[in-house]
Amino acid sequence: MKLLSWLALGFAALSLSPAQAQIDTEERYLLKTLFRGDGECLEGNRFASSSTLGGAAFMSECRPFSGQIFRFEESGLDGYYLLKTEFLGDDFCLEGNEFAPSSTLKGAAFMAPCDRPATGQLWRIESHSSGYKLLKTLFQGNDKCLEGNRFASSSTLGGAAFMASCQRPATGQLWRFEVY
Repeated sequence: MKLLSWLALGFAALSLSPAQAQIDTEERYLLKTLFRGDGECLEGNRFASSSTLGGAAFMSECRPFSGQIFRFEESGLDGYYLLKTEFLGDDFCLEGNEFAPSSTLKGAAFMAPCDRPATGQLWRIESHSSGYKLLKTLFQGNDKCLEGNRFASSSTLGGAAFMASCQRPATGQLWRFEVY
């Protein structure tokens, strides 16, 4: 009887865990948020002081530029992917950063070399009840999601994408991957 109780508890816990979404690694995608709608896409930027927002990733008008065309590559760690842009190619991955004044770009997400992927470059895609997806990193765990921001000086980090609490996901954390 005790064994049945433990099994029932285990199955209940499994059913409560968030569903990991699968992604076609052969496709290329435009990443859009519910907040910014169909007209804006995440843009992976070159990390340089002369770049927009110093190189932070940000939402901008979908044109689409090569920096807005992402592909997901299996990382070798079950359920985690590397996100790469056509613009920067195989050598750079999107990195979810710690939102803190002492962090690179004060915590904005950015494209970084991925020869030895940092845990902030290992992304898990989680299905949300809205039909959208949440993007989480191994580094930040289940409590933080990538947030696509409004590009404006009055926005957090001037509009850079960043990792934020996702206990109640904001519409900027609800992502749709449109095949390009």
